[in-house]
Amino acid sequence: MNRPRPPARPGARPQPARTLDPRAAARLNEAIAFFQKGQPDKALASVQKVLDKSPGLAEANQIAAVVQLALNRPERSLYHAERAAGADAANPRNHMAVGMALMALNRDTEAADAYAKAVELAPNDPEALAGLGSARAGCGRYTEAEDLLTRAAAARPGWIDPTLALATLFTNTARAHDAVRLLRPLVEANPRHLPAADALALASSYDDRITPAEAFECHRLYGRCAESIVRPAGPHANTREPDRRVRLAYLSAELRDHSNSFFLRPILENHDRERFEVVLYHTSRHEDSVTAELKKLADRWVACDQMTPPELAARIRQDRVDILVELTGHFGRNRLATMAARPAPVQVTYLGYGNTTGLTTIDARIIDDTTDPAPDADTLATERLVRLGRCFLAYRPDDDAPEPGELDASRPFTFGSFNDIKKITPSVVRVWSDILKACPGSQMLIKTGELSKESMRTLLAERFAAEGIDAERLRLTGRIESDRGHLALYDDMDLALDTFPYAGTTTTCQALWQGVPVLTLRGDTHAGRVGASLLTAAGEEARIAHDHAGYTRLASEAFARGKPDRAARNALRERIRASSLLDHASLTAQLESAYHDLWSRWCAKGTAR
Repeated sequence: MNRPRPPARPGARPQPARTLDPRAAARLNEAIAFFQKGQPDKALASVQKVLDKSPGLAEANQIAAVVQLALNRPERSLYHAERAAGADAANPRNHMAVGMALMALNRDTEAADAYAKAVELAPNDPEALAGLGSARAGCGRYTEAEDLLTRAAAARPGWIDPTLALATLFTNTARAHDAVRLLRPLVEANPRHLPAADALALASSYDDRITPAEAFECHRLYGRCAESIVRPAGPHANTREPDRRVRLAYLSAELRDHSNSFFLRPILENHDRERFEVVLYHTSRHEDSVTAELKKLADRWVACDQMTPPELAARIRQDRVDILVELTGHFGRNRLATMAARPAPVQVTYLGYGNTTGLTTIDARIIDDTTDPAPDADTLATERLVRLGRCFLAYRPDDDAPEPGELDASRPFTFGSFNDIKKITPSVVRVWSDILKACPGSQMLIKTGELSKESMRTLLAERFAAEGIDAERLRLTGRIESDRGHLALYDDMDLALDTFPYAGTTTTCQALWQGVPVLTLRGDTHAGRVGASLLTAAGEEARIAHDHAGYTRLASEAFARGKPDRAARNALRERIRASSLLDHASLTAQLESAYHDLWSRWCAKGTAR
């Protein structure tokens, strides 16, 4: 349900000043000391005193650029980095600072140019190589990126950043098993490196070659890491009154035009405001028209993108939040480190991530009987599993979704998937190839943002070619900016094929709403059973396969029946409209009942466990 996180960026390190005025040098070295102690605010105050007197000083601007980036102010970071590079173009670290700021602003091509200048000045510098490798990955130059990151890791043995960036590259290009292979020993050797542990947990959810128990252990490693670094602040001052109005907060980086909003918005619209006061904590700097709509649905809105995990935890505790629900899991810009500090007496994870978080400080994970059947699923979660009596999600279609279009009789029968590239695992490619072989004349339409890059289209075509599928049978499409245009493309699809081991969520709902039947494979984890839960709620249980052979058989049977016409597509939309998949009031009522039960438990016992 979440877009890919960007490639990891090698960490920034401000450098000691060269020969300068002694007082300026002392201030800059003081700033570096503060930065290394994890006190970027104090570091910035120290360097600012130098900049006040010498605003063009390269050394001061370079340090300010690194510190501003640590404070999540990429525009200010770029300002100082460009001043540093302009004042001292012979220093490769100034160009690295420019590259880091540009990457934070998602301007990867320009970042690569800046890092290339740094590598030209310092060909064997591991930080320059790693930065250029990460930027090249962002540009889709995957082979070159892999080589650069490998060279950087070899140039400085023991430095984690290039290996972490390389593993992130593997995850983002559907090589999750290679990512887990790199990250598992790295995390075990560095048990307090939180970014590496976070990346391992995420990669394990996409790995099609490990067991659920092995993926669970990867998440437990994250939990141990986070809880060894972050300590809960102590007892909460919230009043233990089970029947009072509860302050309920949602914590997310996706309170914007994001797939999660299709599921969160109807909950916010249906919450009982007499029983719950709703607070939204937005941990992203990005806001849009959807953000504006979500703000209207909250009793209180808190923009907290620039808060550190301890600062955010302190703010949530100060706000006397009773129930804190995080919606991101291990996806990018998550605030699980804040959850480790237990700022609220009742903590929940829900909606956005298809696995356990690994944290014992999160009391509950809200799921259903299909996604997490008892008792086996309970052994694979650090949280208490709270099962709703229905699908744990309800979908709100896009207000601007087009009606299903007319059938194009001239095109071949088309299987399709609009899922994230990370989900198109080697197993998926192999089974989809078997389906194309079993269905002569059919084609496969795959649309995802990463396919906007020619290199990714080539890479995916090569993977299908290795399974015996010619490129002519593939239609590979990148991002479509218009939501309406994206949804209209479902008219070119006759059967949507779900991914595994990480199934689709928003893509499944969108396909059904556009009148395209969906075939899913019931997996052995929550991430692999979301499709089964959604199809059950939609009354489409007949399209749930239980193994690869059954999945291929059901796809072949759909091919034999032929392309569904517009009437069949409209009929599917109407069935979805009447199904529990769109019953927002029912979901919200059950969700509120679960919240109230957790709250009552804490009031009675001081713990939700």
